[in-house]
Parts: sequence; C-alpha cells; structure tokens
Amino acid sequence: MITTTSTGCRVSAVAHYLPPRVWTNQDVIDTYSLRLRDKWVRENLGIEERRWCEPGDATSGLAAQVCEALLAKSGYAPGDIDRLIVATVSPDVPTPSTACVTQSLFAKGALFPCVDLVAACGGFLYALDYGRRCIQTGDERVLVVAAEVRSAFLDKQDRRTVMLFGDGAAGVLLERCRPGEVGVVDTQLFADGQFWDLISVPGGGTRQPTTPETVAQGLHHITMRDGGAIFERAVSEMSSLTRRICEQHGLSLSDVGFFAFHQASANIVLRVCETLGVELGRTHINFPRVGNCTAASVPLVLSEAASEGRLQPGDWVVCVATGGGFTAGAALLRWEP
Repeated sequence: MITTTSTGCRVSAVAHYLPPRVWTNQDVIDTYSLRLRDKWVRENLGIEERRWCEPGDATSGLAAQVCEALLAKSGYAPGDIDRLIVATVSPDVPTPSTACVTQSLFAKGALFPCVDLVAACGGFLYALDYGRRCIQTGDERVLVVAAEVRSAFLDKQDRRTVMLFGDGAAGVLLERCRPGEVGVVDTQLFADGQFWDLISVPGGGTRQPTTPETVAQGLHHITMRDGGAIFERAVSEMSSLTRRICEQHGLSLSDVGFFAFHQASANIVLRVCETLGVELGRTHINFPRVGNCTAASVPLVLSEAASEGRLQPGDWVVCVATGGGFTAGAALLRWEP
C-alpha cells in the first residue's frame, strides 16, 4: 500500500546549462600530453567527452544561466523569488557565497536571501531538502541550483581524475503544491564523516592554508584515494538508499517511473540498475557525454530527461546520490504538470 504524505512542496520547473566547449578524450590527451589512449578511456571509464569552461569562467555564471532559465519557464521575475540556494564545491571565491555573486548577475538589486551549501556530489539533494523545508515554513518560491566548474580543480596530469569530471549547472524551482498535487514526499540525508579524506581538495583551508608549497605540491587539486572502494560504496549505498525510501512509503521499485542516479560513472549507474533490477529505460545515463558534474549531476539528469519528454505528470521519481564526505541523499517526489 502506497503511503505518501505531501510536504506541500513541488518542483514546478527544471533547467540546466552546459558550457559550449566539448572536450573529447583525445582533446584532453593531446592538450596535456597524457600517456593514455582514447579507446582505453572509453572502455574502462565509460566516458567519451565532457564540457569544460574557458579559463576565467566562474561557477556563478553557470548558476545564473540556470536561474534565468527557471524564471523564463515559470514566468516569474527576480522579485518573486524568496530564496536562492546554490550547491557547489567549486565556489567563485572562498567568501562571500557563490549564491550572492549569482544573485548579482541575474537579480541585481533583489533582496532575497542567498546561501551556498557544500555536500559534494550529494549537494543537490541536501539543497533540495533545505529548500522544501523553507517552502514548508513560509517561502513561496525557492530556487535550488547546483553548479560546478570542477575543471578548475583538476590536476591535468593526474590520470586518475582528469578524465572523470565535467562542468555544468542545473536546478529546480520549488513552489507550494496546488490542490490535488503531491510533489515532494520525502528527502533523506546521510553522512559518514570518517571517510572525508577519500576524495577531497586538501589545500586552501585552515588545515593547509595556501602557500607556495601547497601550490607546488598540487594540494589545491582534486585528490582521490582508493577509487575501487569508492566505486563499491557508491553502488552499495545508492542501491540501499533507493530501496529504503521506496519501502518506507509503500512503493515497489516497479511503481517508480524514473530514477535519477548520480553520475559518478556510467559503470556505477549500470551496476545500481542491475542490482535493483531497474530497466535502463527508467533512468538516464549522461556520464559518457558530460562526466561527473558533482552536485549538478542529479538535477542535470532530471532536466535532460524532462526535455526529452521522459518525465510524465504523475510519475513517481526517485533521486539518489552519494559523494565525498561521505555524503548521501535520496528524494521521493511525484512529477507534477
């Protein structure tokens, strides 16, 4: 028996933005003189290309593109927005928030609160949880956007990470449900901080402030330890989270119309689908084209699927992600017209 209670919040619009320049595997190999072969990367990592920003392009610019698209789709003006939440681990500057910079680009002069949220690849689900709680406690309209320029944090000589990450942004507009709508049913968040250092950017914070030595040691780039353990944990956690949120609300996996899985790799998504018995037609895999866009991954999947007409009004949708920290999250919602 399906036992779903609406939180009173719905996703009323979804949008995404990708930088225009496509970097193929061969582009990366040739530009950075890497000892890799395109065929090996395709077969072992499952990626063919990714989008990277041009030098000097900032995360706020990508986020602002998504905000403008969401306003255009919904017919609202910046003054109609009550809050902006930006999930990112690629901030424009250490302070102030990238959300404030984003506001200056698409809503200059507006006075709604803006805040960043940091939860790595789980960032969008953390932000969605925050946003729906804001709707429940009085906000009318909340922009929840995830934006990343991970290319700025890549060591282009590190063959373990250079091919995996892409840049992009995506997000949703949250509003109160209309009569008869269900919208967001549940958001569930988790963290296991004892594994925080398995994937991180070690330099630049209070542990290791920026110095010529930290720059020379490459500590301001993404570092990843034990990729095999990260892979297995991602498969296990995403499968478990998916089952858990469905079971808690009386849904079988067959009741779900669409699954939006974080795109840490194509192989992870394939393994999760195999583990759960989910047909590929009920999910969307874009990792071969865009790579791991970190916090932007899940909303990018939603937005691309929606633009292709694969999300229908009334569909049950499950979103799941795991990420550095370790962070993890799941959301259950009904897709409303």
